[in-house]
Amino acid sequence: WVDTVWDLDFTETEPLDSWIAEEITADGLNTFTGLYRALAPFAAGDPESTENVWTLFADNSLSHQALVAVLHHFVHVGQHKRANVQQRVFGLHSAGLYLLLLEIPGSIANQVFHQVMFDKCLHTLTKCWPQDLRKRKKGHTQSSQPNARRNRKKGKPCRNNNSGMEEMLEEEEEEDDENVYFSTEDLLQVRNAIFLLLKNFLRLLPKFSLKEKPQCMQNCLQVFVEMTSFEPVIHEFKFSAEM
Repeated sequence: WVDTVWDLDFTETEPLDSWIAEEITADGLNTFTGLYRALAPFAAGDPESTENVWTLFADNSLSHQALVAVLHHFVHVGQHKRANVQQRVFGLHSAGLYLLLLEIPGSIANQVFHQVMFDKCLHTLTKCWPQDLRKRKKGHTQSSQPNARRNRKKGKPCRNNNSGMEEMLEEEEEEDDENVYFSTEDLLQVRNAIFLLLKNFLRLLPKFSLKEKPQCMQNCLQVFVEMTSFEPVIHEFKFSAEM
């Protein structure tokens, strides 16, 4: 299954076996936050530490590619329009774990980065927020979109690729139009997880250069601009050190 996920570039993949997914999520978020706490010291780059996480993976017969494939499963499920609050929060935390892996020295040499996976984690910032709430905000800004498109310069090689990613995400979104009810508490959980993931992205970017990845850079700008349509925060969000 892991090889298939990577061979298909994280597209059109079969879901993780349900019993494995249930075992991983049996303790709720504890599995995700516990793994985050275990990996965070390696990303901090402690000069006194002699441990190497990639060596630890190898010594314990753990595949980081398998870990990324599992994280992708939860990210993908969390982005579905009918995903419940738990699935969305799991998806957001899984995206945060992938970004943490990218922060760890040696991630490039160990080929952890994959553009499709990176973009999916990026779009989790907006895709995990209930679509009907996003559409209410979008309705106020759609009238300005045609002018913005006319002002874009032609001939940028990354434009078509970006459109393809948007179309793929929109197709997944339109697979089922059935609405899912979210309570105020549910929305607060999702929103908190979104801002925690955003914090992870902002921490990663100074360490993980996108100069040679113009497509990813453009996608980041697009998503960050889209996030400006979120409702203003009327109280301070307390960011946990775990995520």
